[in-house]
Amino acid sequence: MQLGGGEPGASEEEERRSVVRAYERIKAHEALLSKILLGHLTSDQARAKGVKVVGPEGVEGRAPTISFVVVQEVRKGVWKKKMNSRDIVKVFDDEGKVSPTKGQCGDHQRSRGLSPSTS
Repeated sequence: MQLGGGEPGASEEEERRSVVRAYERIKAHEALLSKILLGHLTSDQARAKGVKVVGPEGVEGRAPTISFVVVQEVRKGVWKKKMNSRDIVKVFDDEGKVSPTKGQCGDHQRSRGLSPSTS
């Protein structure tokens, strides 16, 4: 069975190594894309617009799925939404360069205790 795009007649071990290499390449590419996106979302310009990343602001220690909110501080340490998800997606759709999705893409019950990073 050809799982990793290895050479025809490759041994099972060679196939396994080929699959492992493929996943390593995918992981490296995801990390690069995440680094670029997180760089934009955590830039001074984005912060000035109220963008807050949910979870770690760096690539280490996070999955390649990145959530963020656009908020405004109403008083020290108290934030409220400045834009809802639908409006954020529309801004990206209008530019036509990135196609984000809105909604709950994870375990909503487990994420209730998470808050945007304020650093």
